[in-house]
Amino acid sequence: MTKQAAIATHRSQVAPLSPAPGDETLLSPAFLEHFAAPYEIFWEGAASDGALDQLHEAAADPWGVDRRWYERRKRDLLLAMLPRERFRRTIEVGSSTGALAAVLAERSDDLVALDASPTAVAAARERLPRADVRLAAVPDEWPEGEADLVVVSEVGYFLSPLALEGLATRILSTLTPDGVVVLCHWRHPVVGWPLDGATVHATLRSAGLPPVVAEYADRDVELLVLADPGLLPDPHE
Repeated sequence: MTKQAAIATHRSQVAPLSPAPGDETLLSPAFLEHFAAPYEIFWEGAASDGALDQLHEAAADPWGVDRRWYERRKRDLLLAMLPRERFRRTIEVGSSTGALAAVLAERSDDLVALDASPTAVAAARERLPRADVRLAAVPDEWPEGEADLVVVSEVGYFLSPLALEGLATRILSTLTPDGVVVLCHWRHPVVGWPLDGATVHATLRSAGLPPVVAEYADRDVELLVLADPGLLPDPHE
């Protein structure tokens, strides 16, 4: 088998280097048994290691959304870029403690806020007692029904590449013809997770979502608005 031949080439791991003490075989027969099976196991699904929930358990406001100027400014930028004054139904992916959901609710008839952290969901429900805040690990868990605004802010890099593709599929299945998608992510390196903001935006832009109709970028953050330009409201009306 090709796999066995490849393993055998690592002589320093599967055979003793010499008869001298300390030069014994490094990989035990029990360990090598894992590579002897005639099949391979692949995991296809969302990974959940609880790291984000641990962050929320350790600090009531782990991202500083209520105190940092970056966060307050970012929310103002996002709201200013929305192409309509009001939306029928908004889905926010990765709501954390609900700071952005609170201002999106003021522009929405109905808002659904999603987060995979039970601690964050509890905090968001306390902030927004009348909002629909749900514990959900996207893309496997997703609300039913249509939405004319989907906001993905500061969450895409916490997903696996496969889950990010699945999120795009979910958004496509939910978005109304006149719907708007807003992407908003940090532009600096993201430590401890596999993706960064640029990769998240490139992946979602190439996934069949509507085209970019507005964009903003500075040193710290990039915001993209995706929509059908022919269905945007007339600014003169």
